Amino acid sequence: MSYEEVLEMFDRRDLDAYNAKGKVQGFADALKVNLEVGLTDEEKATGFSERIAKYGRNVLPDPPTESWCHMFLGCFTDLMLIILLCSAVLSLILEGAITYPKEKDWTVFIEPVSIFIAVLIVATVQTQVDYSQQQSFLEINKLKNNYDVTVIRNGHEEQIQSTEVLMGDILSLKSGNAISADCLYIRGQDLKVNNSAQTGESDAIPVHEEAPFMYGGTAVETGFGHALVVAIGPHTRSGDMMMKIQSLEGEKKDEQSPLEAKLDHVALILTYLGAAGGILTFVVLFIYWCIDMVKADGKEERKALVPELVNHLMVAITIFICAVPEGLPLAVTIALGFSMKRMMNDQNFVRHLSACETMGGATAICSDKTGTLTQNKMTVVRFYQIGSEAQSGTNPTIDNKDILDLFCKAVAINSTAYQTTTTETKKIGKIVETIEKTQFVGSSSECALLQLLEPWGKDYKQIRKDANVQHVHEFSSARKKMTTIVKEGDIIRAYMKGGPDFCLGLCSHYISAPGERLEITQEVKEAILRQVTVFANDSLRTMLIAYRDLGTEFKEEYKDATTVEHDLTVLAIVGIQDPLREEVKDAVAACRTAGVVVRMVTGDFIATAKAIARECGILDESKGETAIEGQEFAKLDKIQMLEKVPSLRVMARSSPMDKLKLVSFLMEAGEVVAVTGDGSNDSPALKQADVGLSMGRCGTELAKMASDIVILDDNFNSIVSALKWGRCVYDNVRGFLQFQLTVNFSAMIVAFIGAVYLKDSPLTTIQLLWVNLIMDSLGALALATRGPSNSLLKRQPYGRSDQLLSPVLIRNIVGQTLYQLIVLLLILFGYNKIFNLGFNKNDKKTFQRDMSGILFNTFVYMQVFNLPNSRIAGQDTPFFEGLFTNIYFVVIFIVIALVQVIIIEWCGSAFYHNWDHKHKEGIRWLISLAFGVGSLVIGVILRLIRLTDHTTDRLNAHRAHRAVQMREIYTTMDKEQQFKCHLSASGKLVREGETEPEDGDGDAKEQSDSGSGVSLSAYNPDDKAEALL
Repeated sequence: MSYEEVLEMFDRRDLDAYNAKGKVQGFADALKVNLEVGLTDEEKATGFSERIAKYGRNVLPDPPTESWCHMFLGCFTDLMLIILLCSAVLSLILEGAITYPKEKDWTVFIEPVSIFIAVLIVATVQTQVDYSQQQSFLEINKLKNNYDVTVIRNGHEEQIQSTEVLMGDILSLKSGNAISADCLYIRGQDLKVNNSAQTGESDAIPVHEEAPFMYGGTAVETGFGHALVVAIGPHTRSGDMMMKIQSLEGEKKDEQSPLEAKLDHVALILTYLGAAGGILTFVVLFIYWCIDMVKADGKEERKALVPELVNHLMVAITIFICAVPEGLPLAVTIALGFSMKRMMNDQNFVRHLSACETMGGATAICSDKTGTLTQNKMTVVRFYQIGSEAQSGTNPTIDNKDILDLFCKAVAINSTAYQTTTTETKKIGKIVETIEKTQFVGSSSECALLQLLEPWGKDYKQIRKDANVQHVHEFSSARKKMTTIVKEGDIIRAYMKGGPDFCLGLCSHYISAPGERLEITQEVKEAILRQVTVFANDSLRTMLIAYRDLGTEFKEEYKDATTVEHDLTVLAIVGIQDPLREEVKDAVAACRTAGVVVRMVTGDFIATAKAIARECGILDESKGETAIEGQEFAKLDKIQMLEKVPSLRVMARSSPMDKLKLVSFLMEAGEVVAVTGDGSNDSPALKQADVGLSMGRCGTELAKMASDIVILDDNFNSIVSALKWGRCVYDNVRGFLQFQLTVNFSAMIVAFIGAVYLKDSPLTTIQLLWVNLIMDSLGALALATRGPSNSLLKRQPYGRSDQLLSPVLIRNIVGQTLYQLIVLLLILFGYNKIFNLGFNKNDKKTFQRDMSGILFNTFVYMQVFNLPNSRIAGQDTPFFEGLFTNIYFVVIFIVIALVQVIIIEWCGSAFYHNWDHKHKEGIRWLISLAFGVGSLVIGVILRLIRLTDHTTDRLNAHRAHRAVQMREIYTTMDKEQQFKCHLSASGKLVREGETEPEDGDGDAKEQSDSGSGVSLSAYNPDDKAEALL
């Protein structure tokens, strides 16, 4: 079949075409692959060169990109640049038609030409930043589409990257795995696939011999099986769609973050202020011009005044330019783009741009235990056969050979973990070494159990190969156990493993160390539970291994787990150690200092969970902090949750539904919630949370699809890094905002006063373009590239509704603006009396250019020395912290200062100012630099004015207000009704099926953020795909 025919067959799910080609065996024959063996080592030895040459690689096409030139042209749709270009064109025409014929001086064209140059520079900088951002997104999308998959090659399971999957490969699939290419079902059990990403179907679709089609880009919901790859890369259904619609699924390149929306609002207000200031200035100057026209004597004199009107218009436009903070969007773009790339180094792979800033406002983190707080290096360290003393150490012994064989079969067969060997090429100098690494892949608990077999001389692969598996009841977060039914000779036997608190009640007998099968009496049961508690108090995960003989024939009723999982016989109980990560205690302590509440949500036994929570500092019972089991939490209504949840720190034996309910309640109560998850069942909670954090190593692909940030090393410390980066982005944008607004307000007011006093702006258009466009672009780069510091964790969280312009920012902006205005007005009105500069006011043109020079130079150096002040957006950051480690900041600071020297000394004509090198030049430089350094002094004084930090007060008031609203609404409802509705951010009750009110800007996720809840009655734990949607 051609690629088009295969695509058509998959698109239509055409069984007739499938059957006509001989079903899956016919496709396997065409691809020259054995369905039992997979691709062979003979092909591997050649690097699969022939197969790659014929069918290509499993690489999806890149998303559509804009060329640099197209982006450059796109910049000129910006309103600010359009206004500048129009004013430049108008000025060029009028200067050429009126002024130049009269004065015959080419310098009249400097201003319009300089506007063109400034616009080109700004457009170039913006284009380069956007182009770099585009390249970063391309790199990220390549990472996003590359993940680990398991294939059958040469008869053995092997782990490879999804981009290494080839035509004819056999995928080994289990619950949570992503499907990396279009493939056909070979064999399996209870296989269901979540096709929502490709077809929009909300229900998981069963896959079997009569429905064999599986699409690339989807994920396995339940079951396990093998599938034959028949289409890869651009020839898959998803690849074909990308080629047609020319966009990546789900990722919007022009996605606007909530912070950008806030800044757009600020920029809009300032634009209106600038427009009003410009119009007012023009009206005043127009009145002056009309008076001069009335006073003018004769036609020639009136004609000579026409260029003055053009000049007045340019002054008004100049004041408008002063007000518009056109550098803000650039600052946000740089800050978010820079943080996304740097966060990769801190093991944070950001899938959605807005997650960077949202994480900074987090007030609560709901974290998994295994692999996040612990090392996920599971080792069996305790072994308990009932009736005997518990053995300690990693090499326990089982004296009875029959029990040993039975235990090894229970561990090897009733498991999905496996051992794989990966090859890594490492270059040391000129020597290239090939390193083979063997490791177990799968559930960490199952891997720990399999490691017991090797010292006993047992080969799990051979045991599995010899096993005749009849049916598997998979492990799930709800069941907390797994059972595999096999046929051993004439006996049908079930092997079960799981948590003792879930499994012990299903067991009626136990095997003693000598090999006797004895009944579990109440006394024995209590002894077992005491031993389990001892294990749990030592922070060990406990696992019970049991079996049951079912008879001589497999019955259909055994496909119902309840018919099998009772009257079992206990073989042993093991204690599995997962050491706490070394850095977790400090990371949790940092979160406490930062005012972020960490809650552990785990499926472990409550005693184990509490022991680990105490060890890492999450649970401190002396402060009234509590732990609860998921089953007990599920019984609470929302009014009871208002009492219990604030002190809750540990939820043990929790199900995905419990986690979703906790996350939704916290959001409804006014918290900004980050939640971690690794399983497919965690997807609803990850999608619902303000920031979903999936685990990169042990997380399923379905969980990663639902998340905003992937924690690449599964480490809680990396979550704290994401928190720091979020706060850092927010601070960096605030820092640039105070720098930009100080420039804008000072320039606008001085230009207005100067225009009224001198009938012309003392700061010319080209000077303000240098300050407002070029300097601001460089300032954005300097201030938006500051990395995070530990001091960011010393402040309290700002939550969801924090104001962008905080009291500290307003204090700094007002203080610096007043200082700069006083300095500039002192120079403007006291140039001779105070500073004895010797300016001659009678020579109007020379006076204006002399005044422009000193004002311009002083103004610029006040901004230059205000840059270090602007780095500090809070009261808790030391001034020198990171000052000299940010190379961008240091270089830009020096470059701006040096370029200003060049402009003043040698570009007087171009910038419309005089700087007499003979007459009091030293005094003028001293004035400019002294007042410039004065900005640093003013910054110190302003920081000494300590303001009361009301961040926590506002957040607590918000929480209290939400609690009052929830009590008023939910008191009259029963529990079922309460969970069929939730409270929106605006305080409106949203019932199940109603549309969420739009409480803020942003995409659907951000609206969910502000909506702060989900109606839980619609979520069925057995229907995870629907919940994810």
